[in-house]
Amino acid sequence: AVSVIPTPVRLGSLRRREPLAGQLRLVWIGSRSTAPHLQTIKDALARATQELPGLELTVIAAEPIPLPGVRVRFVPWSLESEDREIASCDVGLMPVPDNAFTRGKCAYKALQCMALGLPVILSPVGMARELVDGTNAGLPAVSEDEWIAAIKRLYAAPELVASMGEAAYRKAAEYTEDRTAAALVAVLRSAGAGARSAPKPARIPGIRGPKGLVPHGAGHASSERSGFRRRLVAPARQARCGVLHDRRRAPGAVLGRLRGRWRPRRRRPRA
Repeated sequence: AVSVIPTPVRLGSLRRREPLAGQLRLVWIGSRSTAPHLQTIKDALARATQELPGLELTVIAAEPIPLPGVRVRFVPWSLESEDREIASCDVGLMPVPDNAFTRGKCAYKALQCMALGLPVILSPVGMARELVDGTNAGLPAVSEDEWIAAIKRLYAAPELVASMGEAAYRKAAEYTEDRTAAALVAVLRSAGAGARSAPKPARIPGIRGPKGLVPHGAGHASSERSGFRRRLVAPARQARCGVLHDRRRAPGAVLGRLRGRWRPRRRRPRA
């Protein structure tokens, strides 16, 4: 069985104020590797900015991201300030492409916003779909028109932003460190119990050599079994003939010693 344990998130203080009328502050947080994800919705953001005069986007990243036609407030990322900067905004954004990699990713950036009481607009890919399906914690968006429609809907209804923010906070509480740790312990205990109850492998008849049991059979039909037997039995035969098994010895020297024709080589004195 396969158990999926998502990345945990730490809950912040729930913000219980509504955004100002005629103003909506979006926020995106990411790294250099995920910056292209934000640029996939740059046209939607530019169109929404033209139609909504109070729209602003806060970008929290290592370096500015070019977004022509969008009112952007860039904030350099730091561990000490990221929660404070996210909490100062109204709605989180998490656009991602739909591919095999993103379907297996944890929606951690969306969880960061939700853990601070922000609803999210996100691409319904992989785990992100679980965060908004039937939860009222955010809005899914795929096409450019859907992104614009979601932004306009929240821009026009500050009370909706507040209620969805509370739902997002409750949803994020399902992914806290305590719950994730309990789930991990349960999986490990289940795996350990399964290992103890598993039947032991049957012993294969064989001969006892210096390095353990050597399986054998009629004719040694398996080349792998024959090779395994040769590797273990050869040192025993050499020991009986008075030759120590040493990989550093040349094969010719070992064979000559076995046949009684090998003589030690004298070293020349150094000048």
